Amino acid sequence: MTKNDENGGYRRYWTSWIFLLCLNLVMVIIGSASLSRNLQTPLLLLGMLLMAWIIAFRFMALADENVGLTVTIIGCTLFAGGTLFLLIAFDGVRTFALSLH
Repeated sequence: MTKNDENGGYRRYWTSWIFLLCLNLVMVIIGSASLSRNLQTPLLLLGMLLMAWIIAFRFMALADENVGLTVTIIGCTLFAGGTLFLLIAFDGVRTFALSLH
């Protein structure tokens, strides 16, 4: 932390925590509301992406790093997540098809 951040450094983390808590509560309310799945799913995914962005850029300090490192970390994370999704999605489709019988 630089000298200018000594007084306001923790304020940045506390405001992030409070915003994440409020966003989490909104997502719980959306999840328990009687909305259609076509509306509920994109709202929850958008909330999760926003939470991941805040955590990565505030708590992992990616906002202070150079662009190359940030793009590398985000790209590798998306690649790993996409690979895991594809590996799991086939089992999910098969399980869903079996449950219809």
